[in-house]
Amino acid sequence: MAERATAHAALLAELGTALLAEFGARSIYGAIPRYTHDRALIDMLAKLRQEQDEVVLRVQGLLRELGASPKRKSWRRVVLANVLAVWAWPFSVRLPLRVCADAEETRARWYGHFQEYFLSVGDTARAELCADLQIVKLRHTQALQAWVVNAVR
Repeated sequence: MAERATAHAALLAELGTALLAEFGARSIYGAIPRYTHDRALIDMLAKLRQEQDEVVLRVQGLLRELGASPKRKSWRRVVLANVLAVWAWPFSVRLPLRVCADAEETRARWYGHFQEYFLSVGDTARAELCADLQIVKLRHTQALQAWVVNAVR
């Protein structure tokens, strides 16, 4: 039983880290558009930000269901996102977009691991939630990777 409590505590910590990363994603998708004039990129980032709002709510809800008190915001993630977005001003949006794509791919893996954990304990509803989140993150990765290759400014 102590092993299960330890696994649960570790899961809560990892989900808390995922939530912080989602705050960062939401922030950077709002910050990058200030440094580009590409309407299609701005529209795509607005869609990602809108989806991020939903992802944040779902992860917060999951944490609450598991007995944790999820953070509502992370000022440090907001500041770091804006610092990364500023890179686009003198150079290009490629670097911030590449960082975002890599981060989305990483979070997709995390949600896959969370899904496996929930399946191992027989919690199919939470496993399905994590599978859905993984799909969202993979879609974001693909959208961002296309822009990494094609972005000019």
